[in-house]
Amino acid sequence: MTVHHIKRKFLAGVLLVFALLGWSVNIDDTAAAAKSKYAVQLGNATVPQNEILNEHGMILVPLSTITGSMGLDMSYAFQPGLYDYHVYAIPQKTKTVEVWGNDYRGYWVSTHPNGKEEYEDYTHVYQPDQDCAPNSDVCRVLKKSYRGPIIRDGQLYVQVRWVAQAFDWNLTIIPHGKGQFVIKITSNTEGS
Repeated sequence: MTVHHIKRKFLAGVLLVFALLGWSVNIDDTAAAAKSKYAVQLGNATVPQNEILNEHGMILVPLSTITGSMGLDMSYAFQPGLYDYHVYAIPQKTKTVEVWGNDYRGYWVSTHPNGKEEYEDYTHVYQPDQDCAPNSDVCRVLKKSYRGPIIRDGQLYVQVRWVAQAFDWNLTIIPHGKGQFVIKITSNTEGS
């Protein structure tokens, strides 16, 4: 190899490193800008920025943050079966709000009247699209169209709009500075 070839390979390597570093900085800057575009206020509590996700244009926060900020009790149950399900239930005066599912079939956001837990008693605020074998319960979530709750860093994140709808809460989006928005969620009936 000549000195000219070594210089050219070295220069190409240096340019590649600069391009990759510059590209990753831009990605981080874009993610930070998208993340800080929204603030979420639950009742009188503001959700920390590091707990807000923007996925496919939908704002998600941990379910535990929502229940804690709004003073709600939440239970968790693991239901083994053909597919193991995780069920997070938040009881209210007349109904229970549930976020349930798994990574294979996706997660639902549903409500049902207290004391009635048959499938036909459920109202689904969000139900994932499924690909099912004919005449079977063997299904999997369609990942391309899935916009439901997700597990991130060991926490269940849910869309604030769907939680507000499930609880019959008020959701208001308030402009707050240039390109900034506050998503404010308030309970219009305590313990509905």
